[in-house]
Amino acid sequence: DKNCSLRDLSPSLVEENRVCGSVSGGGVCYSGDSVGSVAVYFCDDGYSLEGDTTRECLSSGLWNGTTPQCVETEAVQGLMN
Repeated sequence: DKNCSLRDLSPSLVEENRVCGSVSGGGVCYSGDSVGSVAVYFCDDGYSLEGDTTRECLSSGLWNGTTPQCVETEAVQGLMN
């Protein structure tokens, strides 16, 4: 079995047996990088998540689904104009 990449981490930290990192407008926490591990994505206030909230590490060494994105909500965009 292959391990899945934790490349979304920048910067990384470990808390409560999870590895977490930031992504644009939010973050992601991994339970690990082995088969069956789960990645959970979340967005900061003012952002909404588009795509899969969770992804699982497959035996192929890839995460299932697609990487979600945190998109600014209209309220935040209006404040910036």
